[in-house]
Amino acid sequence: MYYIKVKRFFQIYSTQIKIWLIVLIKSSVKNIINIHSGFLSSILSYGKPLVEGLCISMMETFEPFTETDIRQLLKMSSNAFCAADSMPTCLVKDIMDVLIS
Repeated sequence: MYYIKVKRFFQIYSTQIKIWLIVLIKSSVKNIINIHSGFLSSILSYGKPLVEGLCISMMETFEPFTETDIRQLLKMSSNAFCAADSMPTCLVKDIMDVLIS
């Protein structure tokens, strides 16, 4: 009985839940970008990285990820999650097309 109620709830509200999750993820991405920008500007204001002496190797170049690369990484990811995760991996996988596009 309980399973049927939960299943019905998700049938009714699945679109709203997906929209909410997309908004949540996009908001998280914006926060990460803001943190990165702040960190980058603090490094640039000092003229050198804060951990310069600790770096053993440098990343001289890198290749950008393609949509296909990101899809493959998500598909290979474990569905395990913990309470600290902002969103379970299985849900990220479910809306992967929306996130990548």
